[in-house]
Amino acid sequence: MTGSRQSVRWLLAELLVVVFGILIAFYLDGVRQAVEDRGEEAAILASIGAELEENRIGLETRLDNHTRRGFAAAELLSLQSSNAPPSGDSVQVLWELLLTPSTWNPTTGRSSAIISSGGLGLVRDPSVRAAISAWPSQLEAFLEVELSWRNFLRNEVEPWRRPRSLW
Repeated sequence: MTGSRQSVRWLLAELLVVVFGILIAFYLDGVRQAVEDRGEEAAILASIGAELEENRIGLETRLDNHTRRGFAAAELLSLQSSNAPPSGDSVQVLWELLLTPSTWNPTTGRSSAIISSGGLGLVRDPSVRAAISAWPSQLEAFLEVELSWRNFLRNEVEPWRRPRSLW
């Protein structure tokens, strides 16, 4: 009887060791997976950061274009109110600067790929995840404003300017 009790104890001890071994293996696998996920998250954020930097540079150029357009519009308005006749060449240059469309084509390939692949789920910060997922819709809104401005210039300003000799 003592032999069977001892074998039951050994069996329970071995079972306990196996269960703890399996639990330790699950824990270590979870730690490994978390480390891999953090590495992937860092790669995702670095990729999006590079894409945003490219877009920031593009926006700075775009802002410079809009600033030049604003100065051209102000100059045209001041020429109209002055009594001195402006030279036709300077007026033409100002109009071309004002009416020449420039388009900002944002880089979205990396963020779109991350969103469509489900990699966005690896980003732990919910506000960052929300901002990345909202980026495409914000670009669509920007494009609508851009097209609205371009259509206004093409349909309202350009036809009004053509019949006038200087304007």
